[in-house]
Amino acid sequence: MRYLALVLAALAASLSLAAGAQQLPGRVGRLAYASGAVSLYQDPEQGWEGAFVNAPITSENSLWTNPGARAELRVAGIGVRLDSATQLDIARLDDDDFSALVVRGSVNIRVRHFDNRSRLDFASPQAGFRLMGTGRYRIDVDPENGETLLTVFSGTASMRSASGDIRVDAGRSVRVFGGASPSYVYERAGPTAFDRWADGRDAGWVEVRSTRYVSTDMTGYEELDRYGQWSDDPQFGALWYPTRVSAGWAPYREGRWTWVRPWGWTWIDDAPWGYAPFHYGRWVQVRDRWAWYPGKRELRPAWSPALVAFVGGSDFNVRIAGSNAPAVGWYPLAPWERYQPWYRADSVYVNRVNIVVRDEAPRYFRDEGRGDDWRQWNRDRGSTVIRRDNFGDRRSIAQSIVQVSAEAIRQAPSGAPDSMLPSRADFQRNRAQLNQLSEGSAPRRSGREVNVGPDSGQQQQQQQERRGPERGDRFNPVARPEFGRAQVAPALAPAQGQPALPQAQQANPIGRRPGIFPQGQPQQQPLQVQQEQQQEQVRQQQRALQEQQRALQGQQQQQERAAREAQQQGARQQQEQQRAQQAQQQEQQRAQQAQQLEQQRVQQEQRERGVREANRQQQLQQLQQERAAREAQRQQQEQKARQPQAPQPPPAAAPPQAAPPQPQPAQAQPAQQQQQREQQRAQREKEGKDRDDKEKDKGDGEQGERGRGRQR
Repeated sequence: MRYLALVLAALAASLSLAAGAQQLPGRVGRLAYASGAVSLYQDPEQGWEGAFVNAPITSENSLWTNPGARAELRVAGIGVRLDSATQLDIARLDDDDFSALVVRGSVNIRVRHFDNRSRLDFASPQAGFRLMGTGRYRIDVDPENGETLLTVFSGTASMRSASGDIRVDAGRSVRVFGGASPSYVYERAGPTAFDRWADGRDAGWVEVRSTRYVSTDMTGYEELDRYGQWSDDPQFGALWYPTRVSAGWAPYREGRWTWVRPWGWTWIDDAPWGYAPFHYGRWVQVRDRWAWYPGKRELRPAWSPALVAFVGGSDFNVRIAGSNAPAVGWYPLAPWERYQPWYRADSVYVNRVNIVVRDEAPRYFRDEGRGDDWRQWNRDRGSTVIRRDNFGDRRSIAQSIVQVSAEAIRQAPSGAPDSMLPSRADFQRNRAQLNQLSEGSAPRRSGREVNVGPDSGQQQQQQQERRGPERGDRFNPVARPEFGRAQVAPALAPAQGQPALPQAQQANPIGRRPGIFPQGQPQQQPLQVQQEQQQEQVRQQQRALQEQQRALQGQQQQQERAAREAQQQGARQQQEQQRAQQAQQQEQQRAQQAQQLEQQRVQQEQRERGVREANRQQQLQQLQQERAAREAQRQQQEQKARQPQAPQPPPAAAPPQAAPPQPQPAQAQPAQQQQQREQQRAQREKEGKDRDDKEKDKGDGEQGERGRGRQR
């Protein structure tokens, strides 16, 4: 009970908030293609006007194609193609519903992505249809003959009637005809030249990488793969770079501002891809290149008229032709900047638009130490300034840009756009002047505008198109489209040869809507219609309550997701700390092991050095002993040589003979022996010295090898 009371209190608070803030749709369509004269009805006070490619289309908008013209409407993953002389009235277009009425002409519908929570309804003056999944469909309406043809090439549809739902499978068509008592017959599906043209449009619907990063519920996503490239940034994640832009290009610089209900000032870009990047996400400049940042992939992203911030005011003037003129400027919001709507919106919508915001400096700014300059980066580099008088006219603002220095932009005041931008009254006054000028001359063809009227040079027909069609005029749109509820029509009956439908409760009525046809006047609504209108009001109130519940659930889910992300972030940080501690412990263990190994190696080297030193000392002692022994032997020999020899007895007398040769002195022989001994001693000393040198060299070589091993 306490939880229920809280929910009811939250709903009451939301309802009271909704009284001051309007419910804004999160899904908006776009005019994706126009060939020939295509008109758009958005404002009852302005009437039919020339359409621009990328013009936003929402509830209670209408499209009209003149004879020989064709157009295409895209809503998320749905493509609706209009053939020549076709009028399509969009009664409701929001996050869940897409309901439209084909007043006349042919409409080809390609449903590529379908959400089972959504409703896709198309009606004609004779019948109502519901498309129940992906597929290809066509609806042909001939109001002069009172016929409607539904063709299902692939997929499944149902035809709603007062007697029940009639299922139409792939490969079949159902034709509804008749006035007060309409009937239907089944036919075989057959393509037309219009279907083949639509198939060619489908062939250019390329999906390669974009669906990985953005939802198919984002209108305009299908143009991203053809006109740009995706890149994974280490800080921002997925970024999209346009590949066909001119030098010095910046976002929101080639297009125009127009007034679209219920948002007010809305941006229409000139580029064929210029829808999704200017109504979702943010823009950021990376390495002197503008990149679109869509944020995290959201299943149902929220649409906004333009994600910019304005600068200007009464003190912001520019000098043009020698005089000062009031000016206004704007710049694309960066990923770290919140979007502040200039129209009434509830907090749920604002939070959905700002879900992409991440308040952190770009990495290249942080690395270069630029301080807080990154917060002004988009304002300094991406601002566009024009005269305030040129804001909101039908010309592209590229023709009205005024060059202003970055310092002047920084000094320009910023605040609420209400004090900077022209008002609704200024916009209407400007449009009225343009309409008066166009009545006296041929309309201009500026930018990607598609003018109203089959022959732009005929003033009379242009004036009639602004007034609306005359009675019986087949090739003009209805002056004031009717988006109300259809009247009750008699139950559809099968034609001859068709199986009869079982009787069912009078539900899902179909039939003519008041004010739809140029012929005749609308009939008075019967009591049953009034009851149904009351029931519809009750259903709308229930739907509003359900939307509030979904909004609360979405907010609660966001809070739960934020809590889960915070919990996951804390768990990740804890895991990171644990990994860091483990890494530190492992590093300490490795350092200890390395230190122990080094100590063991030093001890082993010391032991080996001690052994080598002991061996060397022993060898030196042996050499000294040998040298001492040789020296003692030499001295003994010298002493023997110095001792006198015993005298020899004189020989016996002999007869005198010739005188014998004189003998050498006895001392000569010891002198020669001493010289030989000196030479032998010198030889032995030399050999001992050589051995000492070899031992020393050997020890030095081993130490060098060990040193080189340690270095390796």
